[in-house]
Amino acid sequence: PHKLVEGCLVAGRAMGARAAYIYIRGEFYNEASNLQVAIREAYEAGLIGQDSCGSGYAFDVFVVRGAGAYICGEETALIESIEGKQGKPRLKPPFPADVGVFGCPTTVANVETVSVAPTICRRGGDRGFMAAPSPPCPFPPPLLLSPGVDWMNKVMGRFVRGDAQVAEIDALWEISKQIEGHTICALGDGAAWPVQGLIRHFRPELEERMRRYNE
Repeated sequence: PHKLVEGCLVAGRAMGARAAYIYIRGEFYNEASNLQVAIREAYEAGLIGQDSCGSGYAFDVFVVRGAGAYICGEETALIESIEGKQGKPRLKPPFPADVGVFGCPTTVANVETVSVAPTICRRGGDRGFMAAPSPPCPFPPPLLLSPGVDWMNKVMGRFVRGDAQVAEIDALWEISKQIEGHTICALGDGAAWPVQGLIRHFRPELEERMRRYNE
């Protein structure tokens, strides 16, 4: 739990935030208790509070226990629960970055992401993200996702310059349709849809840029 408290301070200082609310499902009583002990120790050591680490920066950490509602995994429902209301999603806009907890700008993040921030700061990004000996995704999709997405990225780079042929627009469309809906995770769809939207709505602009480049 101490890594999470440290991560909250690092993330909060980077964003200029003054408080962190750690939301824990109600059934995780022991975990919430252990976290509360770590927070108290951090206060006693002067690491957080009105003079965090002797820097003059005020930063507080609070633990909020939920009632185990699945819907509170949605960020605005979680914010409603923190405020003591029924955990129901809010209409957007406004987004939490503008109007969040108690009307203040709020960033909602997973505790694992926050916890690893201090380690990345200490070791550096290069060491923190070294390649693993095995691929992160154990499922081989019908279309080789990495080569397909990499190819689309390279083609899009040439489209930006106009260094391409009109026929490549159709080829890019076909590849994106083969990737879409044929992968285990959402990475395929997330890579294909922006490309499809560009071609669908801005094909004339793409063709004009290619024409000017080839003149």
